[in-house]
Amino acid sequence: MSGCGHRRVSRPPRRVPRGHGEEGVALILVLMLIILLGAIVFEYAYETQVEASLAANNRLDHEAYIAAKSAVSAGAAMLVADLLMNSSVDLTQQGGVTGQQYDSLDEEWAQGVPYQQINDAIMQCNIRDESGKINLNALIEYANSDEGNRASQTNTTPQNAQVLMAALNELFEVCEVEELPLDAIMDWLDEDDNPRPNGAESDFYMSLDPPYVCKNGPMDSIEELLLIPGVTPELYFDLNRDPDERETLAEDEVWLSLPDLLTVNGDPQGRINVNTAQRLVIESVARAWNQGDTGLVDRLWNRQLDGGYRSEDELKNDLFLGSNQRNQRNQRNQQNPAGQQPPPQTMFTIKSGVFRIHGNGRCDDVLVRIEAFVARADYDRILNQAPISSSGDPLELLRFTDWRVIR
Repeated sequence: MSGCGHRRVSRPPRRVPRGHGEEGVALILVLMLIILLGAIVFEYAYETQVEASLAANNRLDHEAYIAAKSAVSAGAAMLVADLLMNSSVDLTQQGGVTGQQYDSLDEEWAQGVPYQQINDAIMQCNIRDESGKINLNALIEYANSDEGNRASQTNTTPQNAQVLMAALNELFEVCEVEELPLDAIMDWLDEDDNPRPNGAESDFYMSLDPPYVCKNGPMDSIEELLLIPGVTPELYFDLNRDPDERETLAEDEVWLSLPDLLTVNGDPQGRINVNTAQRLVIESVARAWNQGDTGLVDRLWNRQLDGGYRSEDELKNDLFLGSNQRNQRNQRNQQNPAGQQPPPQTMFTIKSGVFRIHGNGRCDDVLVRIEAFVARADYDRILNQAPISSSGDPLELLRFTDWRVIR
């Protein structure tokens, strides 16, 4: 019997189990990829949202700005319409001018433009007369007036400047200002570097931190007062009153700040429009004018409350109590010694030449304000100048002198 041989059985290759470490690495890589992609998507979504918000805000800001500009234009149109109506100007004929110009607070321009819808925004404007305030730039006679600088275009006289200086002193005393900043204001305006007893020139200002030089010229904005020593924010914004006094004001009292009483854009001769001035301004100027008339302030103020003066003759009758006293005063002026200037005939007028327009625009929560100052032609200029010049250009009835956008 033959022997049986052993059969070799082949076995499949043995699998080596994969380690758990490799599976963990793969999982981590997948998670990292997901996180990275999520961060990219989030960043893209965030940037898209920011860009969309900026675009929306830009659109809202643009709409509000357009509304503010429209409000200023509407206010300017009201001032021109008031001028043409009062003066009865006919721009189609030579010399077509009649009537009497006056400006008072019972006119339409003083009410401004009420809130009105324009596109997707709301516009509104208010107009204030700068000729009803004391013009600080009229305190100084400037020998070399810069025609390109609106603020320096003053033609005040020494007599008017003296009255205004006394009126400013009266105003500060009535407001119970302990340290009068009048000398410092005069040093800021005059053209020399010689400080007054209580004033300041460039040497003082250069010692400050940060240093700056004294203006030594006409002011371009009323805010320059805050650069002058003695004019504190409390004095500038609320005339140094105790904030607790706000609740004790009488019904006919108005809370005032210096910009309500002073200006750098007023009448070039420093005259005050008695129809639009605050009582405190009328009182200060009348006392400085010093006509010895104790009832003058009440007469002027009561007439403003009744609608204001409509003619210069009406004003002069109240200022001088009739023609007889006016003639007597003129005789006294003629008897003054040689070289002594008589006091000015009057520091009051019924006309206004410069106005401040606040144009407000609002679109959703975005607010834009435009502060514009406009110089308007007066009655005398229209009367003495042909409506159409020889070059064919129309008479300039309104001119913008300053423009500020506040956001």
